[in-house]
Amino acid sequence: MKKILPCLVAMLICVLALAAWDVQHSAAQSEAVDQGYSGPDPCSLLTLADATAAMGSPVVNAPHLGTNVCQYQSPTQAGDGVTLEVNSGGREKFDFDRDRVIGAVPLSGIGDGAFVFVSVAGFAQVSVIKGALYFTVTVMNQRDHHLKESAAALARKIASRK
Repeated sequence: MKKILPCLVAMLICVLALAAWDVQHSAAQSEAVDQGYSGPDPCSLLTLADATAAMGSPVVNAPHLGTNVCQYQSPTQAGDGVTLEVNSGGREKFDFDRDRVIGAVPLSGIGDGAFVFVSVAGFAQVSVIKGALYFTVTVMNQRDHHLKESAAALARKIASRK
């Protein structure tokens, strides 16, 4: 028993230290989220109806309150969903990204400029600049064999609102 007691005390100290770190880390992350993003609400740009239509099946919101991300996920197919990210940097960042994404294909008729990247991992990502707003829509849908077209249609719909 004398040999086990020091080990138990050491383990208890480690557990308490880890719990204290987690509380501080969570509070710091929450504070950063509350103070960091001040742009448009991404979920006002990408609605539940938009995401449901793009997926062709029901989705659920995966909230990222106070951030530049709006995400809807399939409740039945792991990994499938739609995400909208409002990017900072405007036209300059859009041009920078477009020139550096290997495999990016320009798209016409969406906002002031757009490009698409289709990944072998099974998702399509459309980046759009409309005025000063730069956003990226990502669609992952294992049942959709026309991801590029689906993502482009969704991006066009979002850009037409702004």
